[in-house]
Amino acid sequence: MGLFSGLESPAQQGKEEAKMIEKQMSASQQQQVIANTTDPNADITYFDQGEKNADLIRWQQDLKSELDALEHDLLREYWDSKEGRWVKLQIINDDNKLVDMPPMCNKTCIQMIRTTIRPLISRNLIMSNFSEDRILDMLKDTMYAIVINLGLNHEMYEIQFRDISIIDSTIMRYIAPAAFRSMNNGERKHLDTINRRIETFSETGNIQQKKGLATLFGS
Repeated sequence: MGLFSGLESPAQQGKEEAKMIEKQMSASQQQQVIANTTDPNADITYFDQGEKNADLIRWQQDLKSELDALEHDLLREYWDSKEGRWVKLQIINDDNKLVDMPPMCNKTCIQMIRTTIRPLISRNLIMSNFSEDRILDMLKDTMYAIVINLGLNHEMYEIQFRDISIIDSTIMRYIAPAAFRSMNNGERKHLDTINRRIETFSETGNIQQKKGLATLFGS
């Protein structure tokens, strides 16, 4: 027996090391699959999707920005993206000069309008369940109250009679879409659909993870 007969050659040692590394890598991959299946963080995509939908719902139901936009419309202002601020609409007057357009009404009038229509664009109304007839009655009653108020107080509100119909139609364009979201439980049905899709997404992910484990361990 030679002096080195009991020792492995460098080539054999290299093969054994390669096998050990491969085995370790395989074990590491199995542990990773198990971790992804049992760790709550494995559902991060599901929770992220849920949070994004919750943020979207909050944004859809927060209509304060609509009240603000209505105010600027009544003041005859528009958002100038270059200047980063609201600016007055302008017209050419009789002297052929460019001047700011006068507002449809003053801030006192706008506050009255905001107070009157706020319930019609609130989350409480949007999440209610009303028939079409009931919604139309609410809109009609609200607009009737506003028109009477504008007519009686047009001097205090600094309103030109010719602008009253424009003010009315402008207000209606803001309140009608929000009110009709409550028709026949529409908004809540929409949210239920979103929630079911999230739950289905989660269940599908769990099934796929279980299949991955079954495949890995030969079940």
